[in-house]
Amino acid sequence: MGIGIELIRQTKLKTPNAKLILLSAPKAVEYYPKIGMTKWDQCYVLNHVEELKSI
Repeated sequence: MGIGIELIRQTKLKTPNAKLILLSAPKAVEYYPKIGMTKWDQCYVLNHVEELKSI
């Protein structure tokens, strides 16, 4: 339907100097490179505070 790409397009048009960083749902990971976005691996997720570990 093109809704996702249009949302991205409008966001960049309104803020052309800003870098758009998008966190993808696992099922959509392959979509974003297809529309021209660059994949980065520097992302971490914490679901529950109980998962934090002292170092």
